[in-house]
Amino acid sequence: AISCASITTTALLPLSACWFTQPTVLSGPIQTDLATYVRGVIAGATFPFSTEIIDLQPGAQMQPAFRAAGTGVNSLVNLSLSYGTNEVGDMFLAQVNAVGAQVPVTPAGWTLQHSKASGGVTQYFYTRDTLSSGGEVGSGVWTIAAGNAPNQGIIYSFSNVDATTYLEDITDFASADGSGAGPTVTPTGPGRLAVNLFSANSDAGATPITGQTGGIWLEQSEHASGLGGVLQLQTATLAALTAITGGSCTVGSGTALVSGIALLQS
Repeated sequence: AISCASITTTALLPLSACWFTQPTVLSGPIQTDLATYVRGVIAGATFPFSTEIIDLQPGAQMQPAFRAAGTGVNSLVNLSLSYGTNEVGDMFLAQVNAVGAQVPVTPAGWTLQHSKASGGVTQYFYTRDTLSSGGEVGSGVWTIAAGNAPNQGIIYSFSNVDATTYLEDITDFASADGSGAGPTVTPTGPGRLAVNLFSANSDAGATPITGQTGGIWLEQSEHASGLGGVLQLQTATLAALTAITGGSCTVGSGTALVSGIALLQS
């Protein structure tokens, strides 16, 4: 990460796979890759006119990665979900937990990818039809009729995801005893990110999945309602063509719903 307010160089300075945490004035001969240049411009960096932008790794593909979570929302009815941190080309994925028989209305510009119902709770996840234009601060509204509570939702952003084909190998699991099984996510190629979405009708958050093979699950986000509901996101990097499978965790009492997916690389 580059956190300097200014950088001056007399010799050629190569900047590759860099992130900018503040506006930076760059002076002198600079050579950089396009992604670094775009991230710098978004952060307010000033590049010299003579900057050379090259592909430092022709044909290379970037590993998909979790970027950020927006603010988790609880509601008796509709959910207005805002975007967290996002940059050009990021994919948006929304996770919604609806209690009772009420079915959320999918907002325009979003696609429902999967749902799983059990014990009076239904977990939905959606992807936005277009990738981020960079630094978006808007929101999406999921209309849900009044009924049981709480409804919950959150939007996540992911980087380096394929521009047109986001998902492969969607699986799910439901439990009524407060345990969560690690999903089996089988990639069809290297450079995937396994994503695990937990929903439950308990405020107790899920512990990280352990005992699995093929990768390591990391907790990235958790939102408890305080009214008997929780949303959680865990991810696992699948750099090689290897499935992640097995393992378990505790998610408190009640019904737990799990969806496992693989995000394809760009």
